[in-house]
Amino acid sequence: MKRPVVIAIALATTVKLLIAWFTIGTSDITTWRAFANNAALCGHCVYALPGPYGDPFNHPPFLVLFLKLIAGTALFPFWLRLPSILADIGTVFFVSRLLPNASKWHMVLLALNPISLLISGFHGNTDPVMIFFVVTSIYAITKDRSELAGLSFGMALNIKIVPVLFAPCFVFHPGIRRRLAFIVAAVAIVSMFFLPYISKEVVANVLGYQGLFVNWGLAHYLDLSGRMPLYFLAAPLRYAIIVGSIVLSFWLSRSGPSLFAICAATVLLFYVLTPSMAMQYFVWGVPFVILLGPLRASLYYGFAGALIALQYDRWSNGTWYFADSHSVPPVTAQTEFLGFAIWALCAFLLYSLLRSRHTLQVTGLTSEAVPPQA
Repeated sequence: MKRPVVIAIALATTVKLLIAWFTIGTSDITTWRAFANNAALCGHCVYALPGPYGDPFNHPPFLVLFLKLIAGTALFPFWLRLPSILADIGTVFFVSRLLPNASKWHMVLLALNPISLLISGFHGNTDPVMIFFVVTSIYAITKDRSELAGLSFGMALNIKIVPVLFAPCFVFHPGIRRRLAFIVAAVAIVSMFFLPYISKEVVANVLGYQGLFVNWGLAHYLDLSGRMPLYFLAAPLRYAIIVGSIVLSFWLSRSGPSLFAICAATVLLFYVLTPSMAMQYFVWGVPFVILLGPLRASLYYGFAGALIALQYDRWSNGTWYFADSHSVPPVTAQTEFLGFAIWALCAFLLYSLLRSRHTLQVTGLTSEAVPPQA
């Protein structure tokens, strides 16, 4: 990597480490700490015990092992966030390899994006680690290392169940032998950690997680109009995400775009259709929007970063030490505006990506791969 990129990574990592060292983070940290204590006391019974805010433990069994490791430590908030901080380094590295024609300033932008600074440094969740494994899996596929890709994708599933949305992108990738090797490796690594904990509660909690309804997306805006209630739209939109990701992956895999571009379209489709959202979800799109050029990526980073920062400031009462998301009303005029701006931007980015699908080849970001900037 070029020197400016290395400097940007070092600067971003330093800032994240300092934030993680001197703050507690969001109320997710409180929830994780309670889960860690339960995991240390009784192992898989963590799935039967609710968290401090009444939410169930809905993470794959691999994280039970990690929580046992850091449970009871005085620096629990720091250790919980450290894997995400380190994962961001790897994400920038592999994206730079996936997009060899991208300029060094694209990678500097990716390294210093405010979403990763806030989520990895302050929030306290595992999404950056999950997305690192997804990106690593994409890179392994481009090197024709299907077994390694499957293992990496399986580890992404061991962090969160969310990568099932990306599964069609890999399954429809050309080559029957490669597909089989990928699937076998992914299933093997997931089974290794999942089977020892298999139970009704594990299946229900992990596979049944639906997220939180917030001021986001089609369901929310139609609910505001009074045309359809949110609860009526939520289930159909979730099915639409599943069906849409399958159809989109199948279609694009036969149209020429790289696997990285197909995954980018999938995550943008999720943002457009999902009836539930959380601040940490914005990190899913971080490595992918860079594909559409610095202006569009900057808009995504800027608007999403502004919404995240505004929420943390509200939740922490301006102290930026401990941010309790349950302490204030979930919606304000500012969050409503920013939420709509980001949602509309994601719809535009998806349109831009699909419009340019024939030129977004495996070689990455070329001068003709990016549509003219608006």
